[in-house]
Amino acid sequence: GKSRRSPLAVMMALVNLGIKPKGVLHVNPKNTSAISLLGMYQDPNNEVVVQQMASIFNGDIKAWPWQREFVVLSTPASTYHRLRKASSWQDLALIVFDEIQVTDGLVYLLIVYVIGLISRRDPRASGVRVLLMTATPRGPAYSTLKAVLERMDVPLGSVEVEPPEDRQVYRRTPLWNVAKKPPNWKELSHHAKVIEALVLMTEHLWSVRKQCASILIFVAGESEVFRMKNALKISDKLKSVKWKWRVLTLYGN
Repeated sequence: GKSRRSPLAVMMALVNLGIKPKGVLHVNPKNTSAISLLGMYQDPNNEVVVQQMASIFNGDIKAWPWQREFVVLSTPASTYHRLRKASSWQDLALIVFDEIQVTDGLVYLLIVYVIGLISRRDPRASGVRVLLMTATPRGPAYSTLKAVLERMDVPLGSVEVEPPEDRQVYRRTPLWNVAKKPPNWKELSHHAKVIEALVLMTEHLWSVRKQCASILIFVAGESEVFRMKNALKISDKLKSVKWKWRVLTLYGN
């Protein structure tokens, strides 16, 4: 919910501070993320003003500044062209960089570019704030970005959102706590490791709980979804097991 709720929450907070209505430029790593978010804004259950608030910018439209609340969903490349060609960002109150833990050189350049303009008090960026969002504040990409901003003497504020006390808690069982790692694990390909882990966890769940397994595999991008699916369907390892199984695909579009 952070990608959908945070821009609206910030806009409401700025209005409450007496700042005139402005918009949000929401930078997403992939276009599929922008499409999914647009669908959330346009949900018929939302208020009409929220349904009409969001749009996707893909570099081929030009508009005068909107002196109202709005959310523009954009990829890093489209954001670069939007900001580079704009003589003023006066219609923007906030630029959101989402999923900053993902390694993306263009996103990092954009962040440094925007913060550099704000630090130098460039007239284009007057009044613009930057929000960096992630649910995974760790890893090499996150650490590198944090170190770069510290070297730029950029003071980083932070907001941590705690989950509600009544949230559903899931039991996490590390695979190698309940199964023996194959001796050739390091030599296996990425797909082979997924298949090996899938079989081991499925066998564990059945032996301990007599429970069938639903294995959710996260991969990066639509093409990798189908490569993973094909690897599963042609796997000799899975063909040799005695239980029935099927592969379902789920991706942004």
